[in-house]
Amino acid sequence: GNAFDVAVATGFALSVVEPSMSGIGGRMQALYFTNDSLGGIDGTTQVPSSYVHAEYDDGYKFVGIPGVVHGLIKLHESRGNLTLQQLLKPSIELASSGFELTQGNVIRLNLAASHIRDNSKTNKYFLGDSLFQIGDTLIQKDLANVLTEISNNGIDGFYSGWVAEKISKDMENHGGFITLDDLRDYKSDNSVLVSGDLDNYSIHSLYLPSF
Repeated sequence: GNAFDVAVATGFALSVVEPSMSGIGGRMQALYFTNDSLGGIDGTTQVPSSYVHAEYDDGYKFVGIPGVVHGLIKLHESRGNLTLQQLLKPSIELASSGFELTQGNVIRLNLAASHIRDNSKTNKYFLGDSLFQIGDTLIQKDLANVLTEISNNGIDGFYSGWVAEKISKDMENHGGFITLDDLRDYKSDNSVLVSGDLDNYSIHSLYLPSF
């Protein structure tokens, strides 16, 4: 493999072991430099086509169309050497067999408890009989199934098919705006780059802020 394979495999692994920070329901941006080019991938979230701006409480209405999966696979297709199945195998195993929670995991998951307490879809994973403790094992079987579908079918494994249907149905049932068409129409793109010089150094960045 190469550095692009490492980045993609790591991105999917982080979606398992950092569920509060790096999940596949979020966004991604990548900046890369090779011997022949400087480029980037813009996999930011997008606003659903039926979105209506208003004052909302925390919940489904705030969810945008996720770009992580599309962006990572686009990065893999453009420069990667290994197969998608090879790159996602570690993350599937982490989700299926579980991983040991670190102090950072425990702090973030426990802080989020009040936000997800009434969401039956996430209760079974992120809320237990008591707060998480360091060293607990977090198993995410459904996420393993989704990652397996992505590994077998690439972009279509997330943005169409049964995964997309479940996402859109869940959105419909809970007042969210994302539809099946929104998912199917999502496209990550090559990033717009900005460049400049500072103290004899060439500085390159994505034009969108990323954190």
